[in-house]
Amino acid sequence: TQAAEAAVNAAAAAGLMDADAAEEKKRELQQAAEARERLGRLRLFESDLALLGFEAVSEDDLLALDEKALRAQFRLRSRELHPDAATEEELAGRPSVYELNAAYTSLLKLVR
Repeated sequence: TQAAEAAVNAAAAAGLMDADAAEEKKRELQQAAEARERLGRLRLFESDLALLGFEAVSEDDLLALDEKALRAQFRLRSRELHPDAATEEELAGRPSVYELNAAYTSLLKLVR
């Protein structure tokens, strides 16, 4: 992004782009860099995302992931995995509620 910003500054200095267009281009570059960084951080937590039910989510949906959507999915999965809601046989081999809570807490820190 620094190289791209330098190119925009050079184009503006050379008169190829006016100052307003240069500032707009810099904002676009900054937003794209922030989106790539956020997506990269979220991809580090793919197992947590999968545990909460976000395994088949597009990149755009991941970038749009907010606290409200995360909480809704957490509550849905909590009902499925809670020991009071199912028998031991149904829960055998499935993640525990404690694992779900840890995944939710980790992802919540990323989306805030």
